[in-house]
Amino acid sequence: MTKLSSLRQHDAALKTGISFLRKMKLSRIPAHITSIELFVEFSSVMNRIKRESEEDLLNRKITSDTKVATFIQVLMSSAVFAWYANKTPEFVFFAIRALKFSLLHGYGPYSPTSYAVCGMVCGRLGKFERADQLGRIALKLSTRFEAANVDCFTQYFYYTCIYHLFNKCNDLNQRLAHLYTNGIQAATLPWACTSAGARVMCAWLEGNMRLDKFISLAARHRDEMISYNKQRVLPTIQIYRQLALNLAGRSAEPSKLQGEEIKDLEEFQKQAQDDPVTLRRIVMAGVELAYFFDHDLDEAEKYTRRSLKKWREDQPLYSSFFIPLHRGLVWCKLYARSPSSLYRRRARQEAKILQRWKKAGLVNPGLLLKLLEAEIMAFIEGGGGGARRKCLRLRKDGWETVKEAFDDAIHSLAEHGFQHLAAFGAERAAVYFLSSLNSGGGNADAADNVEKESFARTYLLDAVEGYQSWRALGKVDDLHQRYEAYLPPDILGKYQEVSFSSFLTYGGDSQM
Repeated sequence: MTKLSSLRQHDAALKTGISFLRKMKLSRIPAHITSIELFVEFSSVMNRIKRESEEDLLNRKITSDTKVATFIQVLMSSAVFAWYANKTPEFVFFAIRALKFSLLHGYGPYSPTSYAVCGMVCGRLGKFERADQLGRIALKLSTRFEAANVDCFTQYFYYTCIYHLFNKCNDLNQRLAHLYTNGIQAATLPWACTSAGARVMCAWLEGNMRLDKFISLAARHRDEMISYNKQRVLPTIQIYRQLALNLAGRSAEPSKLQGEEIKDLEEFQKQAQDDPVTLRRIVMAGVELAYFFDHDLDEAEKYTRRSLKKWREDQPLYSSFFIPLHRGLVWCKLYARSPSSLYRRRARQEAKILQRWKKAGLVNPGLLLKLLEAEIMAFIEGGGGGARRKCLRLRKDGWETVKEAFDDAIHSLAEHGFQHLAAFGAERAAVYFLSSLNSGGGNADAADNVEKESFARTYLLDAVEGYQSWRALGKVDDLHQRYEAYLPPDILGKYQEVSFSSFLTYGGDSQM
């Protein structure tokens, strides 16, 4: 009820903003925003920007007309209210109109935010270089104004939707923590709280914070949201905290998004029925649990299919660039259980999305692609029938190719700071080698089996150490239950700090 009330409050604030804009009579505000109006508005602004250099755009005049500055401010405030109320057309339209008005009549303190949001729109449309350009302009332009409260708006949209496009990301958690602090100091509680929610999301995705610390951080931000009565992002924090609790072994059903934080998933979903953002978060959390825990692959398939319908609505939010990987990993698990051309096609389609982003120059999808390609090679190309399977499972040069692919993915992910994905890659490499034992039959296979089992044991131990380092003790227990025969007998007692540097030795001519 509180969340529904929050949506209604922002919807009411949006209506007030629109009414105020119409009374100012400085620009026509349509009664209903259509896709055609959005296209025309966006195209006109982009054409104007293309005609000027970045330096000229940065050095345009600052308006001395307070009415113009106020109009730009109300346009951007209305855009923000629309964003909080989940009204995407209004959010996009008012931000574009604010930038258009700024270009025509001079900049105001809220003009940098309009650049950042328009960059976000370009990212959604796949115009990544233009998105990056507008993001850079937004940050530089903001230095011309002494408006710390507005900077929180601008930097939030830049760091969550643009920065990751052409920058390797393993530090967004720290950047958003700084933004959260600035928001508190600037007395902009809504944006401080929004930044806190984004910080929790990024800390989870990056996997470079121990889960015990992550769980405490999420609880602190959750309690702050409640005390400030700013609960717009509260469900997001709860979802990621429950994910962490599941991985940490603090949930009775680790494959289900339910436990200490989300007591009743069905009730949680009912409360979020009017909030599509939270519903998408729930679906994607189900997909993530599906690839970490394969206790219920039928449920995993349900969540993965549902995510196909709406996931693009989050682009270019940082989290949306992980979704093809997460789904692809589940398709591979489903194919391993029941070889189907549908699962194979789906997995390859996810890889093609990451390949397209990599080809466009985006840096982070290339890292994620390595893991998915290794997974496809091992469990789809090497898991079906025919000559390709024989090569990848029966011939030594074939399974050594798979090993090299996994080693490259694990090394790259670990070096980049994606500790949890590197541990998962090691786990899946172990599963591949264990499933390849005795795949050829006959005495000639005996020597290969010894070597494959040795690789599997090493990968399993590395996966356990990686999960331990992340404090994902639920995963450690999961691996112990499934592969006890291949792990040291005292593995569950070894919960001390473990260095993750062992993953950095993978690749090339390393000896296992």
